[in-house]
Amino acid sequence: MKKVYRVEDKQGRGPYIDGFWMSEPHEASTGRPTPGADGLTATIDEWKVRYGGTNVLFGFASLQDLCCWFDREELKRLFGNGYRITVYQTDTVKVSESGKQLIFIKKKRRRHVLSKILDRIQGIM
Repeated sequence: MKKVYRVEDKQGRGPYIDGFWMSEPHEASTGRPTPGADGLTATIDEWKVRYGGTNVLFGFASLQDLCCWFDREELKRLFGNGYRITVYQTDTVKVSESGKQLIFIKKKRRRHVLSKILDRIQGIM
C-alpha cells in the first residue's frame, strides 16, 4: 500500500473541478504541467474507462511534493475555501507517477489530516 496526498473538499473534489483553480496556469514553466505534458494522459484515459472517471484522482507521492505544487499562500487560500489535505492508502500497482504529480485509483477509505500536518507544512516550505 502507498500513501497518496491530495487536496480536496468535503465531497472529495479537487480544486481544479468546477473551475475553482483553473485561473492557475497549467504549463511546465510554472512547475504545474498539464497531464499531457506530464506524460499521464494515456494512463488517465485507460483508467477512466477501466475504473470509472470519478475514481481516477490526482495527488502527490509526498507532502513535500504537494507543497512544491501549491505554495503556502495557495494552501491558505484553499484551506479558507473549504479544501483540506487528505491521505489515501492505495494499491501501488494502481499508481502512475510523473515526478511532480501522480494519478491513482480512489479507495473508499481516506482520512483528513489537515490539523495534524499543518506544522509539517510549515517546516517544508
